[in-house]
Amino acid sequence: MTTNPSALGGKSFDALLFDLDSLKDIPELSIAIRSFLEGEYKAILQNSTSQTLFEKLSGTVTTLQAGHDTVFQDGSFQSENDAVFVLLTGLAAFNAFLQANVTGPPLDLQNVLPGKEPTVFRDRCLRSLDVDGVSVYQHIPHVELFCLARMVFTTFFPRIIQGSFIDCKWMRVRINAYHQRLLSGVSVGRLVDTITLQNVIEKGLTELEDEIFAPTSSLSTESKAQFLLEKAQIHIMQGLDIKAKDDVQRATATSGLSYALSGALGKRTKFQQNDISQLVVFAKSRDPNYSSTENSTNSPE
Repeated sequence: MTTNPSALGGKSFDALLFDLDSLKDIPELSIAIRSFLEGEYKAILQNSTSQTLFEKLSGTVTTLQAGHDTVFQDGSFQSENDAVFVLLTGLAAFNAFLQANVTGPPLDLQNVLPGKEPTVFRDRCLRSLDVDGVSVYQHIPHVELFCLARMVFTTFFPRIIQGSFIDCKWMRVRINAYHQRLLSGVSVGRLVDTITLQNVIEKGLTELEDEIFAPTSSLSTESKAQFLLEKAQIHIMQGLDIKAKDDVQRATATSGLSYALSGALGKRTKFQQNDISQLVVFAKSRDPNYSSTENSTNSPE
């Protein structure tokens, strides 16, 4: 994956996820980058790029498929800066969706979503998330934001722009994994039973891991460890505990973290009158001058 070194410093879009701050000095991108970094997602979603993407989504959401990018074959978004604006739209849409559904605080999305037939648009978005005969929960708040992010990271990317192949594999894995999580809310089976999406996620994880751990990778050790922990979280969500344990062990080895489990008597709250035995984790980072002790869970006396 390559980009124009003069604009993006030769970083891949996966690497840019951890270094968007480096784009603040590019005049054309400065305002949008600062808005995103400050959590002003509404400002991003109201800009011309986002509104154009919403229009494309509104017209094609029920027929849109990953890799079928006919909706983007009209000559729009052909420059590297355009690709960055599309990236920011996808990130803002996904973060805003998570804020509305998981983290809070409540979102004010007035004048963000398309105004024409909003109920019809929402119904189309919900139907577009059906996989293997399984539908998502029908009352998910602001599902249109998730569908917008999904269109960006599964349809717009990957793309060749100005002779450079541009992709964002990491966000595609996150989007597909969260899509699977949305399906789990109404499915009585295991997550891995949604075969189509399961195969896409596994393929995405393999490709992303090859890129992250390639000898030419510019990603930091911290980012590599984060990937392995995210991979473990996905496997835990899917009920694949053995794979998740292996991912955590690899993350430990990659980061250089060493730890040991022990026990100690102590009080966890100010209301406790007697000391009880507690599980204690002794952790030491790669730096020999840093160590920490953290109480994690109670164990029986």
